[in-house]
Amino acid sequence: MIKTLLLLVLDVYTMLVFARVITSWIGLSPTNPIEKLLSSAVDPATRPIQQYTSVGGLDFSPIILIFALQLLQRFVQSSL
Repeated sequence: MIKTLLLLVLDVYTMLVFARVITSWIGLSPTNPIEKLLSSAVDPATRPIQQYTSVGGLDFSPIILIFALQLLQRFVQSSL
């Protein structure tokens, strides 16, 4: 039960990260409710990563975050 719930939360958060990347490409207004929701959910996790991964104006923090979430999912699947 806990394992399933945790895996679901990780899946949903991964989807939120993907959605945040897509909305950043589209260029939604910062006042858009969807953009507000996504940025408030994802930006706190990507901000610390951005300090070390931004190269030449490219932000690799979502890729690294998704990779970390996938590793966490595999850990949860194998250990719980």
